[in-house]
Amino acid sequence: MIARPHSVILIDDEALARRRLRQLLNEAPDFDVVGECADAREVARVVRDLRPDVVFLDVRMPYLDGFEVREAIESLVRHVVFVTAYAEHAARAFDVAATDYLVKPVTQARFTAALDRVRRSLGDPGEERILLGGRLGGAAVKVSEVTWVEADGAYVVVHAAGRRHVLRESMAQILDRLGPTTFVRIHRSAGINLAHVRAVRRGKTKGLEVELTDGVRLPVSRRNARDVVDLLRRSRKQGVNAADVGDTGHNTV
Repeated sequence: MIARPHSVILIDDEALARRRLRQLLNEAPDFDVVGECADAREVARVVRDLRPDVVFLDVRMPYLDGFEVREAIESLVRHVVFVTAYAEHAARAFDVAATDYLVKPVTQARFTAALDRVRRSLGDPGEERILLGGRLGGAAVKVSEVTWVEADGAYVVVHAAGRRHVLRESMAQILDRLGPTTFVRIHRSAGINLAHVRAVRRGKTKGLEVELTDGVRLPVSRRNARDVVDLLRRSRKQGVNAADVGDTGHNTV
């Protein structure tokens, strides 16, 4: 469980826009909206009083624009996500080290990706978390605890720390969110966390199978076998806690 949700302030002169952000954040139990501000001139005071972890900031507002506000609160809050109807400001937003840049109307999928980026920025690398599910039973899970993912029709099942999390996503979407350098697809219906591979063996059908740290054994398709072995070897060289990989002609590779 997370000890304390990440505190959030919403800054936008339009009440409807702030309401929409609140609705999107309702799907993220590890974020808590602690305040709102409609007047750009009051932002510095509000941020100073509430000390949020993250600010969602509109670009075009009366009196001060979002970039002027960002400069005023730079020493008070590190993580700023710009939210605007104008895509042309994106380059400037990243020039001032914005955590992300969202263009209205913001979809749930794009907002979820932005929150994942915020989580990576907020936490230590070993404590990176991903939101699995929504407000009805959703949880922010450590990526390092995810062992494998399986496809189940229109859903995927994420296995993490002995629990199953059922999501309505494609295999490609969830593996991309988890991290393509750490998670790899081993066949059409399964993907694994390379850091949780205990061994790679010859299976009963002469193909390869992986054994994970939780004892689960999964077959590796012939199409994916070479990529899986190469990635495991690369992970070992980079110091990732993955299986020792040798000659695939041996029983344990």
